[in-house]
Amino acid sequence: MSHKFDQVTSIFTKSKSVKFYIYDGGKIDNDVITIQKDGKVILFKHQISEKKELIEVPVTANTTRITIIAESTGTIGTTTAIIEVKDDSNDIKTLTSLNKGEKTEIDILKKM
Repeated sequence: MSHKFDQVTSIFTKSKSVKFYIYDGGKIDNDVITIQKDGKVILFKHQISEKKELIEVPVTANTTRITIIAESTGTIGTTTAIIEVKDDSNDIKTLTSLNKGEKTEIDILKKM
């Protein structure tokens, strides 16, 4: 799955939390991202690398929006980040390709 500028992807879950593993999807070139949960920053100006950064997001509302914002494109092309989304039944791997200032979003939809 690939994420592009201003795209929203929906993921359905019955889990109480969803894990996001974030790392650079290309050559390590100092890409920087900020991640928000429902408009509140949960990871600020993080320089992505080959090391997977884990963010666990509690699923408490019917819809939880995760926003990935490209703060810097590093030294080569666009900001490329691999985001693995895992819960009790999903294991999704997605790639973002964003220019500075662009964003992409993931909606976590709670299944009853």
